[in-house]
Amino acid sequence: MIPGQAPRAVPPSGPTPLPARRGWRALAWSFVYAWDGVVDTAARQRNMRIHLAAAGAVCLLASAAPLSLASDLALLLCIFLVLAAEVANSALEALVDLVTRDRHELARRAKDAGAGAVLVLACASVAVFAAVVVREAPALRRASLAAVRPAWLLPLAGVAVVALAASRRARRASPPDGP
Repeated sequence: MIPGQAPRAVPPSGPTPLPARRGWRALAWSFVYAWDGVVDTAARQRNMRIHLAAAGAVCLLASAAPLSLASDLALLLCIFLVLAAEVANSALEALVDLVTRDRHELARRAKDAGAGAVLVLACASVAVFAAVVVREAPALRRASLAAVRPAWLLPLAGVAVVALAASRRARRASPPDGP
């Protein structure tokens, strides 16, 4: 240090902050980071992969029968609510693990509450699915898989396939979590 000169700030330890992005570029990157969060959740969380498989099965059934718009929307809303809750629960679990790896009652309660939220939504989704199946039973009986409505099935099935494929790549590329 030169006499009379102020000391230089020591850079903080940890990852280097990303450069600030503004405007449309920042918006585009926010979508990239959000998608990475979904893919990472699918790669690391067995329950997310189960939810994705269930979503694919519901989409296949719904695309094979001419369901009402209300039924289609109810099923889509349930699918995306459960998937979003699973991503949020994974974020909560990662945050708790970041704060403490020790067994702590508050950490257990936070993780259990997050998992409970997903369970409540999944149970509600099963109830909605059952109500749709009962209400649309005549249409389902007449339907055949040859009448699959690709407009309903393909976008969501495509997202599920891409997420699962990306999750397999991510699992091969990264070490597993935990000890």
